[in-house]
Amino acid sequence: MAPVARTAHLIARFVETVPARPPDAEDEVWAAEQLEPAEWAVWSRLADTDRRHLVQVAREVENTPAALEHRWLIRAALLHDIGKGEAEIGVVGRVAATLIDPLLPSSSWLRSRLKGRIGRYLRYPDSGARLLTELGSPPPVVAWAREHHLGPAHWTIAHDAGVALAHADG
Repeated sequence: MAPVARTAHLIARFVETVPARPPDAEDEVWAAEQLEPAEWAVWSRLADTDRRHLVQVAREVENTPAALEHRWLIRAALLHDIGKGEAEIGVVGRVAATLIDPLLPSSSWLRSRLKGRIGRYLRYPDSGARLLTELGSPPPVVAWAREHHLGPAHWTIAHDAGVALAHADG
């Protein structure tokens, strides 16, 4: 994601995060129907605001042509931020991590060595992909969890699926 677009996305997510409301009960039931039991068990422990965001992304993806072709797309939308649960970080920590994030290239030695909640938060795409692999999620769902902050040139999933997911998440 380009720096300006990423910053705009993060500001919008912050504004969305402040009122920490869970998804509607109907959306929670719908999400449970889309996920395997092990995925649901982890998803349901995410923060209210993360679950609400993931449902919003998945609902938007649900209505795309790509979702008809790629059956895993809704699961990828519901699970792409699953690694955030391991960070156990609140709003203040997320703001700090957001400010630090652009200063550390994704492959930097320092990023990989940061300890604590901020370090875990900055590495949540990789930890989410590892978790989804352990849960037996389909390879494209795992890949999107790892790649959703990368540009299209780095995606290993079908391009139309990545475009639909990125647009819904953006």
